[in-house]
Amino acid sequence: MDSDHSHTTESIEQAKHRIAALVQEIAALAKREGDEDKFFEDVLNRVVAAMSAVGGAVWLYDDNGDLRLSKQLNLSESALESPGDDQSRHRNLLLHTMAEGRATVVKPYSSIEGSEEKGNPTSYLLVVAPIACHGRFMGALEIFQRPVTDADVQHGFMRFVRQMADVVGRWLQTRGSQTLADPASLWARSDAFSRAVHDSLNVRETAYAMANEGRRLIECDRVSVAICRGEKCKIEAVSGQDVLDKRANSVRLLEMLATRVVKGRDPFWFSGEFDDVPPPIEDACEQYIDETLTKSIAVIPLCGPPKSHATGKRNDDELQSEPTPGDPIGVVIIEQIEKSQPWAKLAPRINIVEEHGSRALARAVEHNDVFLMPVWRRLSKTRDLLKPKYRSKTITIATIILIALLAITVVPIDFPLKSEGVLQPKDRSEIFVEVPGVVTKVHVEHGDDVEAGDPLVSLRNIDLQVERTKVDGDLLETQNQLDALRKSLLRDAPLVGAERTKAAAEIGRLQKKRDNLARQLELIDDQISKLIITAPIPGKVITWHVQEILPDRPVETGEILMTIANPDGEWELELYMPESRIGHVAKAADERDEPLPVEYAVGSDPSRSYEGTVRDFHAVSEMHEEEGQSVRIRVDVDEQDLTDPRPGTSVKAKVVCGKACIAYVYGHEVWEFVQRHILF
Repeated sequence: MDSDHSHTTESIEQAKHRIAALVQEIAALAKREGDEDKFFEDVLNRVVAAMSAVGGAVWLYDDNGDLRLSKQLNLSESALESPGDDQSRHRNLLLHTMAEGRATVVKPYSSIEGSEEKGNPTSYLLVVAPIACHGRFMGALEIFQRPVTDADVQHGFMRFVRQMADVVGRWLQTRGSQTLADPASLWARSDAFSRAVHDSLNVRETAYAMANEGRRLIECDRVSVAICRGEKCKIEAVSGQDVLDKRANSVRLLEMLATRVVKGRDPFWFSGEFDDVPPPIEDACEQYIDETLTKSIAVIPLCGPPKSHATGKRNDDELQSEPTPGDPIGVVIIEQIEKSQPWAKLAPRINIVEEHGSRALARAVEHNDVFLMPVWRRLSKTRDLLKPKYRSKTITIATIILIALLAITVVPIDFPLKSEGVLQPKDRSEIFVEVPGVVTKVHVEHGDDVEAGDPLVSLRNIDLQVERTKVDGDLLETQNQLDALRKSLLRDAPLVGAERTKAAAEIGRLQKKRDNLARQLELIDDQISKLIITAPIPGKVITWHVQEILPDRPVETGEILMTIANPDGEWELELYMPESRIGHVAKAADERDEPLPVEYAVGSDPSRSYEGTVRDFHAVSEMHEEEGQSVRIRVDVDEQDLTDPRPGTSVKAKVVCGKACIAYVYGHEVWEFVQRHILF
């Protein structure tokens, strides 16, 4: 045992002395051209020799996404050559190391994280470091070392193997860049992508270029680009789709997934399993996959330019440290629907899309965030109008525009205000209810001719009848009491003193009560007489269906039952001018000695227009069921213009309120809106 320990110590010392030279030697190997098998063999031979180890292996993902043994040295001595539980535990150990993204040392016959499914089934000390390429872990470098217990020695092994894994990763990345150098394949698409995304400063055009050219470069099924707007991401472009339905359920679910991923700022890769994925992202991804049946998806945040350090001098540590990434400006989503290739294989292409796309999108977003950028962009194009070949046309067009502006601000035209109304006979009367009651009989029908005083409607009011009976009874009782008192005074001996005074006062009270009851009875009789509603003027009933609507109907005071008009007399227009325009009408009427002219067209013959004049307008406004708060205007018309007038015919009219410039005639409502809602 002592001889083994001394041998191990001697190997460690030799490894320490050769590390510096070995790193330089392997770095030189990485710069040479050669195949993968030869390079890995040279690396393993030198690393195992430098560490005096037993053997080693390089593990890489294959095209199907499975971890395969790319190169090995003395692997048979580790008892992992044949399939079984030991091989499965060892594979899970490698996968765990790549998932953690850091090198590790595992003691012989031990497990990690207390899990028997992940561990070292050999009698050797395993030193494992993940191999990274283009930001993705593509495999692992593993060394089988004789057991040592010194923690510092184990840490030295782990650090050395990690350095060698970085060298392997850089070689793989360089080898991938050499593949891009083929002008007939990937480099042509990479160049086309770079040119397309940097071609425009328009955010939408840049996003569509990223989506369409990115899909060709990556060779996936679909690429989408989302833009960060506040705390949410909005899908801006989807490859192969010129028109995007942003209300589609798939788009909304993809926006939710992108929003949750961008909050963590770390890329999200899904190939069928959720390992250590936060529940919000897992839930959003499951919903989207159920909706679209996507096999694998990658959501990569796109960040703006790195944040600059604080002003002032920086020490060496700050100079060597990586710059802090900028704020997320967008997200690129890569989907594989029909077939699923391993992300490690697509990583170099995705890295190109991420790097060039983030820069182009950042420039476009920054450019469009300039205040009033659309205005400045259009103003900048006006410089071309001053070039010699366009100068004469520019002067001509500018002159025409100037003349037009002067014309619309100086040339006066008629200032008409539109209004709607109805055609009505001048001699008309609406029949109101003066005393509430129930309609017992309607004496007329639509179109009947009536004379003043003819009964129209009969009402019944039981309350009035009851009250009249009561008052009449009280009046009769009071009169009887008064007659009895007078007879008593005449029949009995004359009263003297206080008794005579008391009798006189009682007679006076009864007389006053009798007079009050008599007047009350007159008022009740007057109200009862109004239960028979008569025609106030001669004319014709112009209300439809009075016999069907009014009988047995309770009515209240002020309710309109029908209208009577004289169609053989003069006619007029009743216009409903909105109160926002009546000020112009009143001002024009005050400034004009003659009535304001009106041009109108009736609904029964809209092809012809007629003229009239304003007779008067009401001093107060009232609510109209169609025109809103309005003022009624009565307009005199020429009866000879009306061939077949009908009461209530709709009318569209224009009240001419003098003259005004063209700009005010057609723009006064906009100006008044600004005055009412913005300036005031």
